[in-house]
Amino acid sequence: PETPPPTMTLFFTVGASGNLIAQAVQSDLRKVGIPVRLQPLDRGALLKATHDGEPDLFRLSWIADFPDADNFLGIFHSARHGSAGNRVRYSNPRVDDLILRSRRSFGPERLALIRQAEKIIVEDAPWIFLMHGRTNLLVKPYVRNLRIGPMDVGTSVNRVDFHAVSFAPPDGGTPP
Repeated sequence: PETPPPTMTLFFTVGASGNLIAQAVQSDLRKVGIPVRLQPLDRGALLKATHDGEPDLFRLSWIADFPDADNFLGIFHSARHGSAGNRVRYSNPRVDDLILRSRRSFGPERLALIRQAEKIIVEDAPWIFLMHGRTNLLVKPYVRNLRIGPMDVGTSVNRVDFHAVSFAPPDGGTPP
């Protein structure tokens, strides 16, 4: 008889969305024969556990700190193992080289290096990329020059230049 796979433990941040996501991952892995035990933790305990290399699996979320590809790709560099960001301890010398070269490059050359590194990372799959947040904003048709950027997420639009925003109702009247 075939030996069943060992039960893996999924560490995650306790909370409504954390619980639901962990349960969905557990259910999906169960469907392919991988038993998963859930280990809810507060964020501090989860970060310590990942720093120490304890979890079999863990779920963390994160948004960009600054609008540049290096914000995401840089944490895959092997020099950033552990609490410096590379919590899965991913190591690929080719990716390390591409990341370092992209930091010294500009324009199309930099973009090509970033794309190469990203392609390798996705193929190596050190993470399972579960989701990416999206911001939807309803704006009246008379609002002009409202530019939402990639750093404006959820209900936070604190990077919008509101000095550039104007109100021009289509009928020429005053906005409500």
